Amino acid sequence: MIETGESLERHDEPSPTRAAVLVRANHSHVRFGSFQRLAYFKESKKIESLIEYCIEHFYPTADFESFFDHVAQNVASTTAQWMMAGFVHGVLNTDNVNITGESFDYGPYRFLPHYDLKFTAAYFDHQGLYAYGRQPQMMAWNLERLKEALSSVITNDKAYERGFSTFQKTFTLSTMELFAKKVGILWDPSNKEIENFFYQCLQFLEKSKAPFAAFFHHLYCWHQDLDRPLKEYSLKHYDNSDIEDIEKSLGHLARDPEATEKTQDDFSDLLINEIEAIWDMIDKKDDWSAFHQKLAT
Repeated sequence: MIETGESLERHDEPSPTRAAVLVRANHSHVRFGSFQRLAYFKESKKIESLIEYCIEHFYPTADFESFFDHVAQNVASTTAQWMMAGFVHGVLNTDNVNITGESFDYGPYRFLPHYDLKFTAAYFDHQGLYAYGRQPQMMAWNLERLKEALSSVITNDKAYERGFSTFQKTFTLSTMELFAKKVGILWDPSNKEIENFFYQCLQFLEKSKAPFAAFFHHLYCWHQDLDRPLKEYSLKHYDNSDIEDIEKSLGHLARDPEATEKTQDDFSDLLINEIEAIWDMIDKKDDWSAFHQKLAT
């Protein structure tokens, strides 16, 4: 991020503010919207060329029939990572989703302070269109739009059916695997108890309003030291019988032998209050100490 020294006027945000140029590195900047634009102008040959480019550079094992399937798999994997990290994208439309499925153009993003399916990131998203809990649905919606844009070139409906099936299966499996790693459980896709425990944790989080990141850190630490009750982590949210049920369920699941000791920083997120406090010091005093300290941790 390179500050320009200019004073920027934004009509929908506090102004004037200090201006900067954000330079980002991605494997691809080809967006779903790139295909939509070509489809709007009925430029099928250019759509073919763009698919060929994407296959050559990003999906060398794909062909035209499996291209959509490869994209769907990457998009699903990224969506699962967002959900397990408590990450909330700002604006999930087709020009903010790229063909490699990397997190891209997330604008006014947030991390969950506590589990809340309706939590939104963008101050202008009054309807909750891009709420945390809607992210899988919105990514599937984006894939529908990509399908429409590709349909003049890839006409086989089974290619899209396979892609949407891949999206759902990959999202579900990736979510469970990430959850297992997040709490230090030995991952076994055939073990339905892991999925049961996952939903038990979500119900607890929704009811207790325990801090999202801290909860998973405490589960992880507790699984390394079974002699220490979760109540000893001194969160008021754990002072009830539900947390004892969590302990029992987790205690029945095999610990990942490769799980290593982790600190709170390994599970930390960046909540909006902390971001604004860091920015306030920079904006008013040109004091970057809190920013550099955050990077160091």
